[in-house]
Amino acid sequence: MYSTNILDDLYYSYSETNYMNNYQFWNKVDKFDEVHLVLWCNRLTKGKYLSNDSGEDWIKMMSIVRLIKNPDIEKISVKQKRFCVLTLLKYWNHMSSFYVI
Repeated sequence: MYSTNILDDLYYSYSETNYMNNYQFWNKVDKFDEVHLVLWCNRLTKGKYLSNDSGEDWIKMMSIVRLIKNPDIEKISVKQKRFCVLTLLKYWNHMSSFYVI
């Protein structure tokens, strides 16, 4: 799956201390496909990591996923997409071990 390669790259960049200033990192995050974003966010919300660590982030992520799935809304904001991807990256090491990649 193509999105796993992108998430792997983003995870290793996220692990670095200067990812905030890395233009390529943010470019990949902003261009991440929303269909794959919904898929991985749903998988994350079904696991125990996000709900155990931060119930507030779980609620935010589910609200954003509902917005993405709503056909009446054209696009989510860049900030919402970045929130979802960064939350995924926090738990990517655990998630990638549960799914065949």
